[in-house]
Amino acid sequence: MPEMEVPLAPPLRESWDRCVSQYNLDPNHQLSAERLMSSEVVTSRSKIEEFLAVSAPTIHRLRSIAKDAGYCVLIAGSDGVVAESHFDSTAAQSLKKYGLENGTMWQESLAGTNAIGTSIVYNNPVTVSGDAHFFPAFRRFICSAAPMVDHDGEILGAIDITGPAPRTLSSVPFIHHLIDETSAQIQALMFRRHFQDEMLVALSLDANFAPAQTTALLAVNASGRIVGATLKALTLLDVSTTASLINRSVADALTIDCRALEESGGRVHRIEFGKQRIGYAFAVPPPSRKRRLTARTGNLDEAQAHLFAPLVTRRPCRSGRSDDQDR
Repeated sequence: MPEMEVPLAPPLRESWDRCVSQYNLDPNHQLSAERLMSSEVVTSRSKIEEFLAVSAPTIHRLRSIAKDAGYCVLIAGSDGVVAESHFDSTAAQSLKKYGLENGTMWQESLAGTNAIGTSIVYNNPVTVSGDAHFFPAFRRFICSAAPMVDHDGEILGAIDITGPAPRTLSSVPFIHHLIDETSAQIQALMFRRHFQDEMLVALSLDANFAPAQTTALLAVNASGRIVGATLKALTLLDVSTTASLINRSVADALTIDCRALEESGGRVHRIEFGKQRIGYAFAVPPPSRKRRLTARTGNLDEAQAHLFAPLVTRRPCRSGRSDDQDR
């Protein structure tokens, strides 16, 4: 192992162990980044085209921060191959000579411990700075990457920010938080897009949170059952997998009835998360559902109800009554 300023974090220690025991890699080998041909990169990129289109505004914001820091932004598919890269400053352009371009292969089994490959294996954000990289050729970098996931939590690839390794590790928490939040924002965009015909429930530990910006989201169907959850929602609810929530009653998960959420008129609800933690929830039904609720209860705040992206028609949560009785 190389000398480190601080011990390796568990995910990186486990990655080093995999590199030696599973991949039979040698940390003393002078490996350089391998690259695919342009035609092969086109194939890899085609698998994440929808993601790139939906996430373009969020990626643009990340690029602005990377530009100011002299870093580059890399976007890879689930195979670890860089399908899109951005070098928006002179300092970032200088990183190209080290092979940080489209087609570079960052699978952990090939490139050892690195942010892109290890985040895909770990299915969580990873920051690798300096000597924490398995191969010497990459120890000149600090790289922070997070997996890109779809509405079901399936890994589409990884988004990465890379720059020269700092002399100290003081900047690591900020870079790690930046890529973590960027990844969460992108999943929330994908999530809202896919579940546009369901009620969305935004969750937070802060009573004064902004529902439109939160990345902890649940999707609830007309029967009051959870049909989707973002990774941030799983964390808040102390649940390890999406499958553990699917088909579960929202009343059971959040200790509040589905109808009460729908008829709240844009009000933030105090709820209980796992392990007796207090949290807050804000529900947004589709537009036609909001109009029906306004007619029945007269208490919907339309200004708050339009916080989320446009949604489409669905029926109200069922609570033992027919839709005709609800009208």
